[in-house]
Amino acid sequence: MYEVWRQKLPRVKPFYLIKCNSDENVVKLLAELGVGVCFDCSSIEEFKLVFKYGVASDRIIYAHPYKAISHICYAAANNISVMNFDSIQELSLFQEDSPCLSGSSFELGVTVHSKKEYLDADGNVSHVKYIINDGIHGSFNIIRYDIPLRPCYALARKASDRKTEVQAVNCSLMSPSCNDLNKLSEKMILPLFEIGDVIVFPNMRAYTLCLASTFNGFMKPTIMYF
Repeated sequence: MYEVWRQKLPRVKPFYLIKCNSDENVVKLLAELGVGVCFDCSSIEEFKLVFKYGVASDRIIYAHPYKAISHICYAAANNISVMNFDSIQELSLFQEDSPCLSGSSFELGVTVHSKKEYLDADGNVSHVKYIINDGIHGSFNIIRYDIPLRPCYALARKASDRKTEVQAVNCSLMSPSCNDLNKLSEKMILPLFEIGDVIVFPNMRAYTLCLASTFNGFMKPTIMYF
């Protein structure tokens, strides 16, 4: 099939989406085909997988609509220089500090790594879409079983001089995965969080972690015992 591709489309370079099938034998075979086959990666773990089989950085594109700062830093440190951008807000991530993730099997801490604001006719923020670094394929898998999200609260503010009283707005909460199941909630009233803020979801119930997966290369949260 690859030889047919080369004959029919000699100027078109294929990029294999790791998230479609991350089986190591498939990745190894494609890597061994040489510079004619490139890879579409969307997370640090997917970068590591293709690097494991000797793929050079110039054969990789970082493609994800909502990129975490830590993943951007990893790509830059490993000379992955080609990536896509879906919004102006995403470009601002290069000027942000790296967020951290903390969590446990009972209380889950997530970081806001991207957001998109929608304005009304008067120019005021009417709705905010927050993208966090955990999702329905991870710790929020309970949503698949029609279990609603617990009320959440802000654990920490990135800016030390931010006011205690903040505006609350209509929000939607999104997970970082690249598929149609990334909506965690479409109607929530939350503060105007900034990129880097930490949100805590208490009492995440049993099976939160044991049913979680690393789909799309996003790792499960670190467990901290208190």
